[in-house]
Formats: sequence, structure tokens, C-alpha cells
Amino acid sequence: MNVESQPFASFHDEQIQFVSNPQAFDFNRLAGIEKDIAEIFDDERAAAYIDKARQEKIIEVVTARISRLEQIFELDETEALSDEPNFGMTMQ
Repeated sequence: MNVESQPFASFHDEQIQFVSNPQAFDFNRLAGIEKDIAEIFDDERAAAYIDKARQEKIIEVVTARISRLEQIFELDETEALSDEPNFGMTMQ
């Protein structure tokens, strides 16, 4: 799921490589996030603007993005740097 992104890089997979310390992310804290999002959408104020199919798609995309981030952060640094010479660089 390498979607177009802005403003730092053209695609999400490129943009996320600007993270200088991926070890700081604790993905365990995101366990069950889909339930939290669904609970927010269950509120009548949200439900009035976002239909059930769209809610499900948003949850699907968020969980897929989290999974993709876990994959990227698990890569050995040399693998992450091999595709793009700018990967791993941080903004100064």
C-alpha cells in the first residue's frame, strides 16, 4: 500500500523512511485500534456524515498502514536503504 503522499516525499513508503528512530514506536500500543476507531464512528455525530461502508474502509486502511509501518521498521537498515539513496535521511 504505497499511496501518494505529501509534502516530504511522493509516496508513503518513501516518506516514512524520514523517521530517524523507528525503535521509538511501540506498535503494541496500537493493538485493537480498529475497535477504538469503530467506537468513534458509532457516535451518531460521525455516523451522520460517514456511512458504514466508508467507516469500514477507513478502518481497513488504518490497520493496513500500521501493518506496513511494522514491516518497514522491521527491515534491516541496509535493506531499507538499498532501494532509494535518500532513505534513512532525516530532515534538519
